[in-house]
Amino acid sequence: MGDYANTDEEENDSVHLVYMQAGRWFRQADAIIKQIKVDVVTFHLIIPVERFMVVRTRTTTDDETVLALVNALNEFLGKRFVEVVVRQKTDNPFEVALQVTPISRLDQVVKHLAQHGFDSGPAPSHVLCLQEGDIIELEFSGNIECTDNVPDQLIYKSNVPTVTYFTVKEENKFRQKEHEYFSGLICLTRKYLQPTQKSKKPMTTGQGHDDQREWKSERICSLQLNIPKYHLTPNAEPLKAPLQITDTTGPVDKDLLMTLADQMGDEWKKVAHYLGVHKARVQAIIRNVTVGERSERDAKYDMLLTWIKGAAKALDKVSALSAALDNSDRNDLAETVRRRGKGSLDTRRMTLVS
Repeated sequence: MGDYANTDEEENDSVHLVYMQAGRWFRQADAIIKQIKVDVVTFHLIIPVERFMVVRTRTTTDDETVLALVNALNEFLGKRFVEVVVRQKTDNPFEVALQVTPISRLDQVVKHLAQHGFDSGPAPSHVLCLQEGDIIELEFSGNIECTDNVPDQLIYKSNVPTVTYFTVKEENKFRQKEHEYFSGLICLTRKYLQPTQKSKKPMTTGQGHDDQREWKSERICSLQLNIPKYHLTPNAEPLKAPLQITDTTGPVDKDLLMTLADQMGDEWKKVAHYLGVHKARVQAIIRNVTVGERSERDAKYDMLLTWIKGAAKALDKVSALSAALDNSDRNDLAETVRRRGKGSLDTRRMTLVS
């Protein structure tokens, strides 16, 4: 008897057995479901299936609605919210660790990597949505390349660490001469299976799955990786950061950086860490303040200039800068950056329309 009835005559809900084949849900119309206890039922499966559900609905709910509800429930239960962590060794920034971790374990993973020497690098990615068994492909762009036989694909499993270690180097030592480090992007792409639109009928025994699904892919994030140049040139007196931005077309311009430099406090060093500005460069900026060559405000501005001048062109600078400020507990400044980015986007749209 269902929850909506007081007597057998008033029974007005139904129990359905639905199962998945090749990524699609089907209802077994002739299923005989017996309730043993309040939360225990028995039934017979005709053929092997990927997964199944037993759901209870009102008798007025049609099969199409039942399958839609089950599909939505399955998609929600299958979602895994993760972040990508990329860390480098401070004493050897060519060695890199990359791990895809549930957001609930982010701090634990960062601490674990730091205990093994991987304690520098870019800020974690934004929150991503994956599913069990998704394939994650790694690509390198910009002026870095991988020197190891790193797996081209990682399979995400929430109960098994999705981690890989590899070594990188600059692709061309004659590029990015004006920067203190070589930089590039680690790009992650998600590949997953999606049911085709060929057939909505359940498969018969012995029918394969290959013609029922197709592979889809989507770029999920890009993280900037920096390699200092001290392995190429001897250490010399650190150069000051450039004093102007040549590209003023984007939302992250001189005015915005000056505003942030004015309003940031001691947390600017944390911001530098999350932006991936190398520790040696931060120490050089602090030295310039110590010897009286630059002010505290100039130091913050120099740090931001160092980052913006070394950032890859393909990097979403608004997202990267606002994320670094959020992670440094300056949500007010992060919101200022996001508003500036939105305003710049609206201006470009109006220009295109006109």
